[in-house]
Amino acid sequence: MKHFLPLVSRFLFLLLVLTSCVPAAAIATQATMDVGVQSPTPPSAIPVTGPTPTAVVIQHQVVPHELPSQRINHTGDYDSSLTADQRRAPAGDRFVLGQFERPFNADTMAVYYPDLDIQEGSIFQDDIWFVATIKVKGRDPNDSFPGTYALELDQDLDGRGDLLILAKQPSTNEWTSIGVQIWAYENNDVGGLLPMKADLNTEGDGFETPIFDQGQGHNADLAWVSISAADPNMIRIAFMQLLLASDRSYLVGLWAGYDDLRPSLFDFNDHFTQEQAGEAMAQLDRFYPIKEISGLDNTCRMAIGFEPTGLEPGIC
Repeated sequence: MKHFLPLVSRFLFLLLVLTSCVPAAAIATQATMDVGVQSPTPPSAIPVTGPTPTAVVIQHQVVPHELPSQRINHTGDYDSSLTADQRRAPAGDRFVLGQFERPFNADTMAVYYPDLDIQEGSIFQDDIWFVATIKVKGRDPNDSFPGTYALELDQDLDGRGDLLILAKQPSTNEWTSIGVQIWAYENNDVGGLLPMKADLNTEGDGFETPIFDQGQGHNADLAWVSISAADPNMIRIAFMQLLLASDRSYLVGLWAGYDDLRPSLFDFNDHFTQEQAGEAMAQLDRFYPIKEISGLDNTCRMAIGFEPTGLEPGIC
C-alpha cells in the first residue's frame, strides 16, 4: 500500500483524529461506548444475572442535509429488466473478473429483483461529506428495500478494497445511522493473491474488523443512509471525509445484494468456484445459470480525486 503505516496503525491514527474532531458533548456520550475497534457485545456474552446493561444512547452532532451540489463522478450499469423474461442478464456478469449482474434468484433465474438492479450511481462532495447515490430499477413487491447497499473503497488503487460501508434495509427519507456499518481488514487478505480476479484455493475472511456500527464507535456521525425524497428508487449513503484521514484519492464501487452481500465474502470470486457461483449470461452456457451467488449486483469503480489512466483495477 502507498501509505507508510500498516493498515492497523492507519486506523488507530484515524480513530484518534476522529475523536479529536467530535464536539465535547459527543465525546462525553462516546465515553459510555466501547472505545476499542470491536463488535458490540453479542447477546450470548451478556451475563444472565446481575444488573441489566444500560442501553447506549447515541447523540448525533453533525447530520447530512441536502445532496451536495458538486458531483465528482458518475457511472451507469446494466438494466437486467430488459432481459428478465429471458431469465438472463443482458451483459456485465463476469465471475472471473469480479463483475456481477445477477439481480435474480438462484438456479432458475425466474424471479427478478428490481430493488437490487443498479441503474446508475454518483458521488457528490462538500466540505464535510462524500455522498454516494445508488439508483435501482424499482422497489420490491412490498414497496420497500429489504436488501443491503454498499460502497467498497480502494484507497491505494490496487484493486484490493480497504473499507466497506454497508447500509441495510433503508426505509426513510430522513438521514439515519440505523443499519449502517463500516468494515475494514487487518490481515490484508481481501482479494486474495489477485485482487478482483478469481483465485484458486484462496482462504481469507474478507473485511473482518468493524469500526462503526449504527452510531457506535469513536464518531457517532461517521456514516448515514437515506432514501431520496425526490426519487423513491434512489438510496443515498453519506460518510465523513474524516474517514479517509488525509486521503482524497480513491476508487469506489457500488453494491446491492441480499444475504450474499457479507463482509466476510470479499472478494466473492475467491470464496466460490465458477461452477459453484454460475453465470448470469446465457452465452456462458458451461456455467449458466447463477447458483450459489445470487441476488447481487455491482458497478465498475469510479475514480475520486484523481485523473485515472484507465489501467486501475475495476475502473469504469
